[in-house]
Amino acid sequence: MTTAQSLLAAAIAAIGKPHLYEAVGQWLSAEIKSSQFIVVRYALQGAPEMIVNKVLPKDVLDLYLGGGYRFDPLLRLWRRHQAPACAIVNELSGDPETVENYLEAIFRRAIIRDELALLAPAPAPVCVAFCLERSNQEYTKADLAVAETLLPVVTELVRLHIEFCVLASGAGAAPSIFGDYRLPLAVIDRAGRIVHANERWAAEGLSRLLSDTFIADMAAIPSGERALDRDWRLGWNALAPDFPLAPKGSLVMAQRIEPAQADEGYDAAFARFVRRHGLTPRETDVARLALLGLPNEQIARKLDLTPGSVRNHRSHVYGKLDVTSEREFFRAFLAEVLTKVAE
Repeated sequence: MTTAQSLLAAAIAAIGKPHLYEAVGQWLSAEIKSSQFIVVRYALQGAPEMIVNKVLPKDVLDLYLGGGYRFDPLLRLWRRHQAPACAIVNELSGDPETVENYLEAIFRRAIIRDELALLAPAPAPVCVAFCLERSNQEYTKADLAVAETLLPVVTELVRLHIEFCVLASGAGAAPSIFGDYRLPLAVIDRAGRIVHANERWAAEGLSRLLSDTFIADMAAIPSGERALDRDWRLGWNALAPDFPLAPKGSLVMAQRIEPAQADEGYDAAFARFVRRHGLTPRETDVARLALLGLPNEQIARKLDLTPGSVRNHRSHVYGKLDVTSEREFFRAFLAEVLTKVAE
């Protein structure tokens, strides 16, 4: 048995256990030759949830979860199509919605050269993204082809894991479906009766949203989602005919509706940022490269300046923003972009 086969066997054995996602990531890393991986839960609303992360340092993770995720091309891909997919992040940079400069900044800080992701749909609709990182080389079309052959297996592992966790939850074991994250969920049978609801569902009083119209939609459509009031969106997926709690029933998960998102492109956001703070053309050039995490020496070479001049321009930019470090500068940029501060 090869290493990859042994890791696949370990992943299958982890179904219903807390380390399932890490086990699947280890198997995929062996199959596709990645140096490390992240597992993320994406949803149609709200911030992603890190299920497994041994790659992003805390400062980068804070920037991402603090709002930078809205520029994540994989999240945008999922929200547009809501279907199983494989993608190489560097090849998504041609998408007009992708913020290439922002990605470069995140990758540079986390020492990531390229990322290949497998997006496995789960109920709600929710997606579990297995993001395989390489620090010293890019992925190829051959790597993508391998990932596409593995995607059906990954999707099935995620489905079985979630169904097992729901069954265990109904029996009182209440394991977590997505690592430490717990979504409100309920199992509804074909007659529209709730046969199981977890504590979070009950605490939020979400049964009030299950109207006759919603029940009829679930019976007619295998999967979908609806915003049923100003605060909550319910998504559902049909359960298998042999699912013990509710054969051919539905697994329903709830997500809070997020306030309006900042969807403008990076260039437009940066231009607005420059205008708001009155940066000069040279300060603008320095700020753009500084946001990519480039040191003063590299900025100087790119702009044909001396390192001392770059330091002076950067100091002027920091003064206009009332910040004192690169980290504070990047946070200030994100804060304005993501809250769409009025000009």
